[in-house]
Amino acid sequence: MNKEFFEAIALLEKESGISSDYMYEKINAAIISATKNSYGNRDNVVCEIDPEKKTMRVYVRIAVVEEIEEPLAEMTLEQARNYDKNAQVGSFVEITLDPKKFGRIVAQTAKSVIRQGIREAERELAAKEFQNRHQEVVTAKVNIVYPDTGDASIEIGRANAILPKADQIPGEVLE
Repeated sequence: MNKEFFEAIALLEKESGISSDYMYEKINAAIISATKNSYGNRDNVVCEIDPEKKTMRVYVRIAVVEEIEEPLAEMTLEQARNYDKNAQVGSFVEITLDPKKFGRIVAQTAKSVIRQGIREAERELAAKEFQNRHQEVVTAKVNIVYPDTGDASIEIGRANAILPKADQIPGEVLE
């Protein structure tokens, strides 16, 4: 899974121009956001993505206490010793979570946050593309002309935009 995951991010960067670091940041936030709901909306869920080693680790940090007051954030010493033989009261135990075993809701939440991050990055890239060409005559590919309004969907480089009828050259026919 890890190899394919990192290859997919590299391919996304190559095809769309969205930096892989940005995507790792969004994926990290998405996984934490999605899994937090399963652990009482606490800040004890950690996601570590290491692109160089091609590893991703998701875990929950649980405090070791003598008496449990918050079941999703604490465990007794006896319970902690099942995960770490050297656990002590006052320390933390890291319980690794398997992303493959996340439920449907967690996966949907993560997917939604990742898609939103991609859309944001694409909008930023499009804005930069147009800012660089401000007050410049450019060639664009016309994707579609909407017959009801006369507006045109155009493509300039990697960016897409709507060219309103009012901004078109009068008498020019776009195809």
